[in-house]
Amino acid sequence: MKPSPKFLTADKIAEYNAYLEDKEYDKIRNEGYKLMIIKIELVSGLKAEKISIGAVSIKKETMISVLKSDRPFELFNRALTEDEGFPSAEFDARLNDNLKLKAALLGTIVDNELLGAKNAINFFSEYKKGNIIIYPETALFKFAKLFPLGMIKSVAKKAFAEAKEITGGIYLKIEEAYSANA
Repeated sequence: MKPSPKFLTADKIAEYNAYLEDKEYDKIRNEGYKLMIIKIELVSGLKAEKISIGAVSIKKETMISVLKSDRPFELFNRALTEDEGFPSAEFDARLNDNLKLKAALLGTIVDNELLGAKNAINFFSEYKKGNIIIYPETALFKFAKLFPLGMIKSVAKKAFAEAKEITGGIYLKIEEAYSANA
């Protein structure tokens, strides 16, 4: 049975950061199938000036500030007020878990802006730039680093079949997009 994604504590993140610096990916992956590391530079490199989160769009620079902040709820609330014109509202104290908010926001960004059906090739573009690390790096991902994106597009469907283990239901959207464009 495949383990489900889990939220990390601040202590675990600090521990994993030390492993990342030493490229000790096996210690992070533990018994998981694959490890996907997404760098904040990925968000900076997005072409869109605003990032959609559900029914709202937040300026890219603001979203980067939220993801880097020690006070993400405060900044996200301000962004909703300033960027979207929502009345100022305080988040329920029970929801005030900074790490979970950041993980949820980054997960939504990756899903919508990187892995969404219209942006499937962006995954490989960001992977080639080093903004996404996949471990263990299978032959497919090694191949992706060597060849131009145009060539990769023809094998992207296979790559996302393998990435299904990492991304779950995203694969179905991508498969539909490739079928529609084939």
